[in-house]
Amino acid sequence: MEFIAGSVHTARAVMTNPTNAAWDYQGILFMGINQSSMALVNFHLNAGESKEVSFEIAMPTALGDYPVYIGVYVGSTFLEPLRQGEDVTIVATPSPTFAGSLAGAMIWYSPLPAWETVTINKEMPLDGEIHLAVAWRNESEVTIRGHVDLVVVHPDGTRATLSAVLNQDKEASFHSGYYVQFAPFLATQEGTYTLEATLTTGGQLLDSWTFTLVAAASNLPLAFTNFVATKITCPSATAWNAVRISCTITNPNSVAVSQDVSVMWSRYSRTYSQWVNCVGGWGGSTRHYCICDQMSNCLVNPFPVTLQPGQSMLFSYAGHCNPDPSDPGWNPCAPLLPMNYNWYFWLEDSLGNKSPESSFST
Repeated sequence: MEFIAGSVHTARAVMTNPTNAAWDYQGILFMGINQSSMALVNFHLNAGESKEVSFEIAMPTALGDYPVYIGVYVGSTFLEPLRQGEDVTIVATPSPTFAGSLAGAMIWYSPLPAWETVTINKEMPLDGEIHLAVAWRNESEVTIRGHVDLVVVHPDGTRATLSAVLNQDKEASFHSGYYVQFAPFLATQEGTYTLEATLTTGGQLLDSWTFTLVAAASNLPLAFTNFVATKITCPSATAWNAVRISCTITNPNSVAVSQDVSVMWSRYSRTYSQWVNCVGGWGGSTRHYCICDQMSNCLVNPFPVTLQPGQSMLFSYAGHCNPDPSDPGWNPCAPLLPMNYNWYFWLEDSLGNKSPESSFST
């Protein structure tokens, strides 16, 4: 029979008084070849009575095999013989079983408004400062202290260990955990970045996880300057207005950038004192920020822009299409702007970077 060193247990033995008189007895439990006294119990038995007697024992701290004996006294008289019980084996306290798992990661970079969940091959901006937080969860039945290491492998194979800045080495109870946040790294190379995360406690490896992020030039922002939206009269429908737009679009980055750029608008009816929503219905008192979906065939919206490092382009939209060669009188405007509205226009890239806003009334 095995017991953990220092643990407390109860031994039981049935004692019988074989005489015709009642007696007060003392029982002593011994352990080991040297018969060390481990527990003493006083008990009374009437003539011919039998009953179970319990001994509370703190097990020895030395590991090994121990014979067990029980001796009985009446007063100072030892009642032969010394009775031997079942031998026991004292073993070391088992190490607790630790278990934990890595439970995903979050990413943030400018201009994201909030942290986002990391997905497979999630894109991030080239030349961007990338912030990561890796989640871990305690799967043990005991409290553990979680330590997360995170290594980033750049597209050229360069490895760098990121420093934790928040929630490292925190203790977590069963089924709880933390996000460990790391100092940012710069994604200066276009291509795939491999992130290697490991979870340990007390130097014991609990879990590992590898995920990838992709730095692409398409995720770099464009810069917009000198944006102007001007009200004009539509040449082919003079009762209506149209809009002429111009803006300088610049690639401020050190690599080429390809982005989709949209003409955006908001519309407010002074007649009905309401904003127009993005599907053309009434939007009440809330302003709606919409892609201009009435460009017709005059302009693909959004339109693609590719610029080399430091390159600029002048975007210009006349408010109407060139005349159809088969019909010189065909010169449609898009969008057509009815009277008694306030109009707000701007350009915006697919990362949410915006030009200054320009507005006028009709």
